[in-house]
Amino acid sequence: KREARLQLLRSRCRLFTKGFLFRMAILVLLWCWIAYIVVQVQRVFATSTLYQNFDPYEILGLSSSSVVTDIKRAYRKMSLKYHPDKDSSATASEKFMLIRKAYESLTDPVAKRNYAMYGNPDGPVSVEISVALPSISKEKQGLVLVLFLVFFVLGVPLTLLWCMGGSQQRDINGILRTTMESMVNEIRGLTDTSKVKTFILRCDDTADLPQVPEEDKALAELKEQLAAAGAKLGAKGASLSKAEVLFMVHTQRHFHLLNDAFQAQLQTLLIRWRAVALAIAEMASKLGGIDQLSAALEMHRSLVQAIELQ
Repeated sequence: KREARLQLLRSRCRLFTKGFLFRMAILVLLWCWIAYIVVQVQRVFATSTLYQNFDPYEILGLSSSSVVTDIKRAYRKMSLKYHPDKDSSATASEKFMLIRKAYESLTDPVAKRNYAMYGNPDGPVSVEISVALPSISKEKQGLVLVLFLVFFVLGVPLTLLWCMGGSQQRDINGILRTTMESMVNEIRGLTDTSKVKTFILRCDDTADLPQVPEEDKALAELKEQLAAAGAKLGAKGASLSKAEVLFMVHTQRHFHLLNDAFQAQLQTLLIRWRAVALAIAEMASKLGGIDQLSAALEMHRSLVQAIELQ
């Protein structure tokens, strides 16, 4: 049962956070919007292609001097020939629609005016493209459309995914995901304050700090000042890491020995250390680990009150 709960916690830490689900919802909506744009553009191009070089007289097989009776006779003859009920070819319905539109553009006043003004009995259908590309010539509209689709179909989603990947480096509690993964794997062993301290001081949240100017030299001088001030350096002495030294400065209250760069880093680390300690306590409480919970809370108290661990 405990292993199953650990596995569930691990999976939640890695993927199903509220931020992740929210960004996935945005991504899905974006893809739906892009699909809608593609469908609309396809419809516009299909209509534009259908009415390209639209000539009603040529479609009905007439000359420009034909009278109304000739137009009606030709329409009746061709509509019977290409009616979808009689013509089973794939282009029959399209051909039949063109015949009807050609007839309307020669007999219906509104369609006739639209054809005279726009070359299309249905009116200015091409406005849908000209609004999006107001200053682009017809010869270049195809290229611009391809670039537009590449940008929105590939560029925007990939950018969003890249942002999602960057934002997912930290969990909802502000702790690095790699730290949370290590915590899940090691939680059973964090049964006392020394082990919790070791975990906190070597986790990725602690290591994720830039170096201060001439750090090695400044750290060596800080160790000497700590020793001169009577700090308890322990058996490791000069081999203490920066995190261990800063932890010692904090819990033994030797703040006056820190320069500005080390003070800034200590403040950053304290925020992270407290968050990690609380995360260990929360995870331990869910798993029923009394020793782990007690050790994590003692570590948090030490960090908050700046006192040495018992």
